[in-house]
Amino acid sequence: MSPPAESSSSGSGIVERLQSGASKLVRIERTDATGNDRSAIVARATAAALRNDFADARRELNTLSAADRAPAQAWLDKADARDAALAASRQFAADAMTVLARPGQ
Repeated sequence: MSPPAESSSSGSGIVERLQSGASKLVRIERTDATGNDRSAIVARATAAALRNDFADARRELNTLSAADRAPAQAWLDKADARDAALAASRQFAADAMTVLARPGQ
């Protein structure tokens, strides 16, 4: 989900090459990003996932455009399928308890 790598400029000096190499080693991102641009949404979704708040992460990822959401779409589909399976199992358990609670059957 990180943005594509920037094309490196062909700096002729050693300082430019060192800066270019160092920028590839360390990336600093804010986790409390504000705004509605792609990087802010991805930062908030990442922070939510690190807090194990998957509902918030999914909500943030669903605000992205379809093209930006594509790398995470498989995970989103699995999370939706998991929620559907949990809802079905809860409904099955509720129906079973209703039937078992009826007297005389």
